[in-house]
Amino acid sequence: MPYLESIGAVEGISDAVAGSMCWCPITNLDYASEAYEWNLGVTRDGLSDEMQQLSDSMAEEFALYLNDLQLKDEEGNVLLLEASDEGIYQAGSYYDYLQQVVETSLNHFLEDTEFPYTVESGKGGPGGFGGRGGGVSLSGTYETAEDYIAALNQETEWVIYDSDTNTAEITSIADFVCALKNASKSLGAFDALDESQGENVLFGDGDGEGDHFDQVMARLFVGTEYEKEFSQDLARIDYCGNSVEYWVNMYNPLYYLNAYYEGYKTANVASFWRIRTGINQSDTALTTEVNLALALENYGAEVDFETVWGQGHVEAERTGDSSENFIAWVKECCQNNKMNKGE
Repeated sequence: MPYLESIGAVEGISDAVAGSMCWCPITNLDYASEAYEWNLGVTRDGLSDEMQQLSDSMAEEFALYLNDLQLKDEEGNVLLLEASDEGIYQAGSYYDYLQQVVETSLNHFLEDTEFPYTVESGKGGPGGFGGRGGGVSLSGTYETAEDYIAALNQETEWVIYDSDTNTAEITSIADFVCALKNASKSLGAFDALDESQGENVLFGDGDGEGDHFDQVMARLFVGTEYEKEFSQDLARIDYCGNSVEYWVNMYNPLYYLNAYYEGYKTANVASFWRIRTGINQSDTALTTEVNLALALENYGAEVDFETVWGQGHVEAERTGDSSENFIAWVKECCQNNKMNKGE
């Protein structure tokens, strides 16, 4: 690795990681802004006609990319998005899978929660602002599960609750994000048009200033006032002779996990992964962590995945303490590793 060599890192010794604990991972930045528009774009309002068209185009680009990934569920079925009458590619086996992820998160919450239940101010509500009704406010104490479901449905009825089984279903992903996961980032969620996001600085020149890096956005913004900036920034070459695309690929775990990318099977992938996220977070699309988990499972890694209801961009856990849960998982992985080796 030229970057490690340039700083004098020790060579000839493996730095392979056995396991990875990921709380709210922000990954797949080559299509992260497009995923954001596909998942959270429906909650935007006040966009100009030009910006709305760009948002819609970005959402469509994500859907086409998702289909190219050919991700598979636990039964080996390829997960795909399909064109739909409502929304942009809001149908198909991948859409159904993602809706089940949301419903599983809600049902785990109902299973874990004892009522009366109190939602503290600023927690359990929408991740951002704008959209249809601006999301629901959940602060307060709920005596029963029915009371809590009624609060979720205060703007529109999108949760169908069965009190006999204490389980629920949702009407659509769009209804879920409009209630609890509103967009809080402007168009270009990770590659901001004014180059102000942390990811812009990450893929900058090391001077603390931001630069553009999203190739899909660069293509879509041809003919706009942003074309020149994107073109110039994406043409940069660093001191090792590598391009912006090279940097983005290094950051992207799917580059090494999925056959869509040239980097497939070129890395020593950790055997054990534990992924926990807050489902309410507006920091990234729900597809980010779900696609990471699916790609790892498809690759053959052991994955423990959960997205936690009512939590945001935090060390999200269904129950217990995050540090204690992490330590218990590490011990379990070590034990499983010994058993796999026959020790």
